[in-house]
Amino acid sequence: MWADITTNYTRIYQGSDLGPVIAAGVISIGRQQLMELIPIIHATNTSSPAENLKVLDDFGRFFFGSVWDTFSKLGRH
Repeated sequence: MWADITTNYTRIYQGSDLGPVIAAGVISIGRQQLMELIPIIHATNTSSPAENLKVLDDFGRFFFGSVWDTFSKLGRH
């Protein structure tokens, strides 16, 4: 599961996603790197610190809820 949420298969296109691929690769981060990123995640276009926290909370619930929903089904028969 960890590799699935910390690995991103990436293509970089010239111009747009209709242009030719000019680079491709795999971006992956380790557990420690992810933990170090969490404190610097912030929301944009919020009008107050309280709204910023609400947006981050909503995102965290969505992201980790999706991870839970996806991987908890794998164990079911």
